[in-house]
Amino acid sequence: MRCIMRNLTFSLLSIAAALAQVETTTSITGTVNDQLGAAFPGAAVKLTNQNTGATRETTTNEVGVYSFRSIPAGKYTIVVSAPGFKSTTITDRVVETAQPAHLDIRLEVGATTEQVTVSAAGAELVNTASAEITGSVSPELVQNIPLGRGNVFDLLQLTPGVIPQNAGQNLSFAARSLNFVGTADTFQASGAFIGGNRDSGTNVSVDGSNIQIPVYGQATQLQSRASVQEVRVEAANMSAEFGNGVAAVNMITKSGSNDFHGELFEYLRNSRLDANSFFSNLAGRPLAPYSQNQFGGAIGGPVKRNKLLFFGNYEGFRVSQRSQSFATVPDVNVRRGDFSQYLPPGPGGTFRPTPVIYDPYAFDAATGLRTPFSGNRIPASRFDRVTSAYLEKFVLPPNTVVDGIPRYTEVVRTTMDQNQYTFRTDWLRNSNSTVYGRFTRTKLRAFNDGLQPMQGTNNDSASLNVMAHWTQVLSASKVNDVGLSYTRPNWTFTRPLTLPDAAAEIGLPNTSSYTGGPTFSVPGFDLGAATTYIFNAFSNNVQLKNDFSWVKGRHNFKFGFEGTNKRFIYYNPSGDKGSFSFSRFYSQACPPGNRTCDAARGSADIGGLEFADYLLGAFSSNLLIIRQIPYVGHQTYLGFYAQDSWRVTNRFTLNYGLRYEYWSPWSVPRNAVLTFDFAKGQPLFALQNPNDFLDPGKCFGKCAPLTPGVPRQAYRIGTKNFAPRLGLTYSITPSTVFRTGAGIYFDGNINMNQFNDIQSGAAPFSLRHEVVNDTARPLPARLVRDEFPAGLLGVPPQPNTNPPSSFRFAMPYYPIPAVYQWSASLQRRLNQFWMAEAFYVGSHTIHQFQFLDMNAADLPQGALASVPLQQRRPYPQWGVLGTWAPIGWAKYHAGTASIKNNQWRGLTVQGNFTWAKNIATSNINASDHGNVNFRVPYIWAGPSNVTPAFWFIAAVNYQTPKLAVGRALNLAVNDWVFSGTFTAATGSPFYATTQDLTGTGLSGASSLAQPNRICDANKGPGIRDRLRWFNTSCFVDPPFGTWGNSTLGVITQPGINNWNLATAKRFRMGRLAETHAIEFRGDYLNAFNHTQWLAADTGLRSVNFGRVASARPARQIQFALRYLF
Repeated sequence: MRCIMRNLTFSLLSIAAALAQVETTTSITGTVNDQLGAAFPGAAVKLTNQNTGATRETTTNEVGVYSFRSIPAGKYTIVVSAPGFKSTTITDRVVETAQPAHLDIRLEVGATTEQVTVSAAGAELVNTASAEITGSVSPELVQNIPLGRGNVFDLLQLTPGVIPQNAGQNLSFAARSLNFVGTADTFQASGAFIGGNRDSGTNVSVDGSNIQIPVYGQATQLQSRASVQEVRVEAANMSAEFGNGVAAVNMITKSGSNDFHGELFEYLRNSRLDANSFFSNLAGRPLAPYSQNQFGGAIGGPVKRNKLLFFGNYEGFRVSQRSQSFATVPDVNVRRGDFSQYLPPGPGGTFRPTPVIYDPYAFDAATGLRTPFSGNRIPASRFDRVTSAYLEKFVLPPNTVVDGIPRYTEVVRTTMDQNQYTFRTDWLRNSNSTVYGRFTRTKLRAFNDGLQPMQGTNNDSASLNVMAHWTQVLSASKVNDVGLSYTRPNWTFTRPLTLPDAAAEIGLPNTSSYTGGPTFSVPGFDLGAATTYIFNAFSNNVQLKNDFSWVKGRHNFKFGFEGTNKRFIYYNPSGDKGSFSFSRFYSQACPPGNRTCDAARGSADIGGLEFADYLLGAFSSNLLIIRQIPYVGHQTYLGFYAQDSWRVTNRFTLNYGLRYEYWSPWSVPRNAVLTFDFAKGQPLFALQNPNDFLDPGKCFGKCAPLTPGVPRQAYRIGTKNFAPRLGLTYSITPSTVFRTGAGIYFDGNINMNQFNDIQSGAAPFSLRHEVVNDTARPLPARLVRDEFPAGLLGVPPQPNTNPPSSFRFAMPYYPIPAVYQWSASLQRRLNQFWMAEAFYVGSHTIHQFQFLDMNAADLPQGALASVPLQQRRPYPQWGVLGTWAPIGWAKYHAGTASIKNNQWRGLTVQGNFTWAKNIATSNINASDHGNVNFRVPYIWAGPSNVTPAFWFIAAVNYQTPKLAVGRALNLAVNDWVFSGTFTAATGSPFYATTQDLTGTGLSGASSLAQPNRICDANKGPGIRDRLRWFNTSCFVDPPFGTWGNSTLGVITQPGINNWNLATAKRFRMGRLAETHAIEFRGDYLNAFNHTQWLAADTGLRSVNFGRVASARPARQIQFALRYLF
């Protein structure tokens, strides 16, 4: 009964959960003065939405101020009247979402029947009401610029301070999450990097309803472009009403109007229209067959004019592709252990000398110097039975040669099938009350069958989003908004369940019962591993918020609360078939750090090769993860704020506010969590008996006895999350505005792909068998054939086992990551059509999560030089003790210049240039790794890969003017639309890697072990070529037992130089010419077919070190037919 009551109570509390706070409406305020400039109280003010016909009325208060709060973005007419004064009408005042407008009006003496009409067109180009750094994309650009997939996230980069997820290759996990299955090298964004922050730190909403999933904050709801009215980005210095993130993206959907409007469309892409890729041409292969269809429609209009409006949209997306893929695989001699003729590739298309392969089991006992294998051949009798069986059964031999390197190539099949539905209704109850609601459903199925026998990937996603919003005018000075929504995002990334159980077939025991095989990481070769992951995540989010606005005198007060309740379920049996990493340490002449051996070796080459270690089964590290149950977590978010916009004078506005935010710790109903007692050196479980989570008599852990002193979530959370915000706006002239501000912002949305693995990271909940061989020893302690032992899953970690038990745990305390941010900007409206702006943004992030091994060994130096790795650990009774610690930091500075306009003579332009520098202590693409050794976590801090140094983008849309010509010429010269984007950027900063020579057994971060850097790799002769993109001679292996001195961001990867163009011709339809048209459209992506390299290989031990092996898409042509009405 106690369990039932606890669950019932929690369910009831979840009803009070809330909407991620993103403003979906806007406001117009101002002062009415008489001819002498005195405030005019009691004037009647009427506001009319020119699109929907909705009206609101109010009167000016005692200081002449009027205010219309919580109105939809759009174009408005304002009429002011008072006895003895002319009626004044202001037309065409455009207001944008979350950008309040100030509009002062001066009355002239005269009869009320006399009218003064003034156009306010262009007034929205400068923001005189707040200091926020924001951006929006005009409807002309939203609907017309060329987008390969029609993904609205691609529009975000048009706003200042935004870097797209594909600015570089694999910048973050969220940047890859919808692209594990890709087609025609196109990219599907699920977020953006804003203001130097992580993409997961951005609050992404549609109509104010957050659509993100707790796994890396990715947005799986890809709203159809035909359903989007406006895209709004809050890039920096948000006011106190914004929260649940450090930046915000809000997409506002279209609503119906008093007239019927809509479209039908189909976009067609076909490989017959596209250019062949550079690397397919290089291999002599034709362009692989490809077809893409994107089709659908939208319609909106009145159910009852001025009362009930509707809008609906459907979009389908179908893709079928057969693409040429390549993998570097061992040739027939190397597979047999014959390295006598093998030449490892070197920089610039060269080849290195044949490495000598040494026998780790034949060495001089006095010096440790190993004996080379006879003829540089490893006998088959010495092969590890497991690795050789995998090589024989599942790794295909090469069938082509590219750049002198044997590779396997084949056509790979990819299919994608997506459907999206949106329906919205707007109810204009009366002039003081409006209600709207929306339903959106998206579903994507994506599959790639892989290049080699064990490969193949499913990458599905879906979202269900239902929301309602009610605005009620309580009085002339008070307005209340309330919103309620439910969102269910879902994301899947798995290997096909039709694969064989390769682990069982090759004799690797005690892995999971799922199909698939182990991952063998061998630098220089791709052995075709099955997808390591089986991710299936979904979250049920119930959301609610309330905002109350009150105008008093010259103050616009706003108060609100919000909250979010998430019920997250994560099926994550990943790493369940095991993984092994190999270096060359066991096939080289001397073990790392053996000075006696190095002296005996003399000038002879150190030799060794990673693939030789693979054949011998001599791994450097391995990992097996077996989870007993799916992760289930509940979290509640609460936010409260108070905000005032005080118009001190007609030229000076002060915005100040305070926000408080609280994220509850993630609660696991079955209490299957643990932390660590650093004083006693032992794990601490929330359950007194950890196995109670499987006991039905203990409610599967829900009502089992808990450990005194241990939180049931295993950790405490920071609660002092007070976020002050301050902004100053000063109108130097009516067209020039200076704005500055500062604030504190919290990012409490923990990445649950990482945190579930930390919070429940030990047996019996989740077995984590991790062995790190001490490569400084002459022989490996364990070989592949010795893995994996039985009987570990149901037993909590035990000390002093062989091999030592490894596990993960939650730190006892997590403060909320915080961003201290400041900005300054100067806006200038050049005329009623054009605006230019320059601004600076700076920030300092603290308490960012960073992965650490809290049991990392000390360097083998001084008195510790001859001490075995395990004995150099703080807790020698344990192996790797991994956690996510709130110690990371970042520092960001950026200057941006931008220009935009309202449509001028048919021309719409929006562009910005950004210079930025972003220093961070870890790389989010590598699971937040920097240096994982807890003693020196910051020594590799450097430029973040998510922030290119320079970024420029411009978008243009031009609609030709209507020329008075005869019928014969009318068809040829009228109704053309030309649009396009140009992007130019430096490459993403990246880092070099090498084998782990530190002697510390870097856990989970061998891919981030840094070499020594002896010169600037971005300078030197012969670089910036695909065979030698950077100066590879600038990196060398560090001496054994030391940290490499290279850092993050020392290599500038290839940048972007891309033109996307589009042309469209509209054919008017006879008597319906004013309202109906058929449009034929062509999109030309990478229009000039400029080859744009993707990232070069930065692994010092890779055969492709310094080489570029892939490129952005070649020219792609897409045709479309649209019916507009």
